[in-house]
This record gives sequence, structure tokens and C-alpha cells, in this order.
Amino acid sequence: MTNALAPFFDPGFDWPRIRRAATSFRILHAADDPVTGPATPDHIMKFVTELGATATVPAEGGHFPSTDTTLPRLPEALRIVTDVLPA
Repeated sequence: MTNALAPFFDPGFDWPRIRRAATSFRILHAADDPVTGPATPDHIMKFVTELGATATVPAEGGHFPSTDTTLPRLPEALRIVTDVLPA
């Protein structure tokens, strides 16, 4: 984890409480996210491991939500949301 992310995880998350709050978890995180940088795989895996989440990792997208040079639309987010909605 990069130093910039340290405050995000301090204090630590209450993983058991978070797991009890939902039946499933989805992660959407761009591989080229400049905030997580080289720690992107570790950042994603922390949530996958702790929550049993399914991760979607597009190659490009920057840091969500989109700004200036990042993607203006997130079709992956729409797909994730529609996949979990009841038919």
C-alpha cells in the first residue's frame, strides 16, 4: 500500500461487520489508477480477500470517478449493477 493510502485504512476496517452488511461484494478498480499506483494489485486483493468480493479490473480508467483524463463513462459499473439487480 502506498503512503497516500495509509489514512484510508486507518483505523482498520471492521471486516466482519462489513461482511455482515451485504450478501455479496463487487470491486471495480482500474489497473492504471494513479492513486493506488504500483500498489493497485495489493489494494484490490485486500478487498477481494477480506470480503470475498468479485473484482472487475479494466486496464484503463484512471481513478474513479472520472475526471479530465479518465474515462467519462463506466460501462463496467453499469454491468456490475445490472448483474446484481433482481430480474
